[in-house]
Amino acid sequence: MHAQVVTRGSRKTVHRRPLWPKPAEYSFFLNDPYWQSRPIPEADAIAWNCGKDSEDPFGLDRQWRHSQFRRYPAPLATWIATRYKAIYANEGRAAAALLIWAVEERLDGLSLNVLISDGAIVDLARSTALRCSASLIGLGESLAVYRASELIRYRGVEIPDVQSARGLIERARCPIWWARKLRTLHSKRGETIARRLNRVNRRKAIYVSDESVKRRRSQKARAKALLQVMQAENDIGQIYTLQELKDRSVSNPEIRRAELMARIFGFEQYARDMGYVGEFYTITCPSRMHSSLSATGKRNPRHDGSTPDQAQKYLCCQWNKARSKLHRDDIRPFGFRVCEPQHDGTPHWHLLLFISPDQKNDLRSICRHYALEVDPDEPGAAEHRFVAKAIDWSRGTATGYLAKYISKNIDGYGLSANEAKLAERVDAWASTWGIRQFQQI
Repeated sequence: MHAQVVTRGSRKTVHRRPLWPKPAEYSFFLNDPYWQSRPIPEADAIAWNCGKDSEDPFGLDRQWRHSQFRRYPAPLATWIATRYKAIYANEGRAAAALLIWAVEERLDGLSLNVLISDGAIVDLARSTALRCSASLIGLGESLAVYRASELIRYRGVEIPDVQSARGLIERARCPIWWARKLRTLHSKRGETIARRLNRVNRRKAIYVSDESVKRRRSQKARAKALLQVMQAENDIGQIYTLQELKDRSVSNPEIRRAELMARIFGFEQYARDMGYVGEFYTITCPSRMHSSLSATGKRNPRHDGSTPDQAQKYLCCQWNKARSKLHRDDIRPFGFRVCEPQHDGTPHWHLLLFISPDQKNDLRSICRHYALEVDPDEPGAAEHRFVAKAIDWSRGTATGYLAKYISKNIDGYGLSANEAKLAERVDAWASTWGIRQFQQI
């Protein structure tokens, strides 16, 4: 920005004008020093020649497009630029500009701004923690809590649920806490943008965006590199790297899968000894929580903007209601719950429950009631929102009903090559949205 200082008595006024050359000084944008000193991003390169010699001889549209593209992750910016170029060629400059404005309106102000790379997140976390520490010096506890809460809200992070004021203050001063929270915020915002632009569905990127899959890979690689260079020694002198210890714990996907299968098998053996029956339920969310249509992959016109973590809270809320009703009626089922994504990332549940035969119908009726409590009359709700199957012991074990879902959500063991590849995307989905996949009831 250029500035001109004008003195009026004892006050100085600074007039600023945009860094745009006067009409007589216009030069082609291709020769602008800004672009000569920087590589052209892929999104800008795609739409570079739109209006170069006719409608945009001075490159003003290029500067505006660049300011828009840089607000989004590279894959999404590239997709927007590709659409922009096609519309520009077929419908003209105005229609192409409307595309970018429509994207911005759909995102409703969401942007990533400085949160582009993990290094930027770490730097921001460090500076935020230092700023918070400096602003809290010499303050009483109540005022310090207020200021720390304001700074946390300013960064878009939820205020932590802590038992003491000291706990909140120390978290606000900790760069590690800030880095963890900002990483979560960054990944969720990026994935929300992808869902609102209909980039997450069975036709484009199933369960989760490709950007989130890459982020999860990078996160695992960083963790593995750190664990491989750190060692632990026990009381008898044995030394292991932390990676070796991790591979011997439930953090190892194979061990995790085996332990879950062993628990389910134990539940089933106990249920059979008690003369109980098995029930297998599938519960899904209302259609307004789905961002894409299952059949075509097109954007769902009824989508209300719900994110997967909000849909998971809805399912948990309905299950809490059902559980309270079951408790009042002295119905005590036990079993397992598996949460997995549908094609657009919206979660749904699979429940394997064991119950005494005389309470089976009551259990099914109560679970169905609360699964259909919200929007019960929408098309397809009665057929798809709650699906119940009785476990037939003569056809196989109850453990077999969950075996596929557990393998699919951990490491893809025993599944086809295509299904095994989806396990990585499911892991990235659960990590991005902070969703617990398995729950023992």
